[in-house]
Amino acid sequence: AAVEAALSGCTAIFLTGAAGDQAPATDNLGALATGLASAVTRSLAQAAPLSSGTIEAEELVLNLPGQERADFATLAPARSYRYAPAPPVPTTLSLLRLGPTTLVGVLPELDSSLGSRVRALAPHTMLATLVNGGQKYLPGGASYDHIAYEAMNSAFAQGADRVLLSAIERSIS
Repeated sequence: AAVEAALSGCTAIFLTGAAGDQAPATDNLGALATGLASAVTRSLAQAAPLSSGTIEAEELVLNLPGQERADFATLAPARSYRYAPAPPVPTTLSLLRLGPTTLVGVLPELDSSLGSRVRALAPHTMLATLVNGGQKYLPGGASYDHIAYEAMNSAFAQGADRVLLSAIERSIS
């Protein structure tokens, strides 16, 4: 609402990016919202208009390597863990191209390291997760090596990140 008020009549849409800090510095939701609205309006004040000659939308279904998810009730930090293979997991990759800008939308929640890798694939690439639904976590490969919560609680096996990145790279180049 604060962004829409600052922009006089525009509609603001909040898209979830890659997962970041799960323990924010403050529990004051109002302060977090005000800070986000301020950062957005400052960024928009410095933005240059984008002339878009083309608008394209594409949706791809990918089958990513799968694994059995840990039992949520007993999930706890561990020094060792056996990732059990499972059948491939279908997921959807959505792409919206506005001239040189590509909005990449994925069903699973990506971690911030994987989100950074997606954005680094090409200039003017933005990422949104949990698009048109949701599919728990799809962490980067290091999370599996570190036996992180996201890796144990994911239906996606190690290597799924590489398959997803390859598909995104082929689609935006």
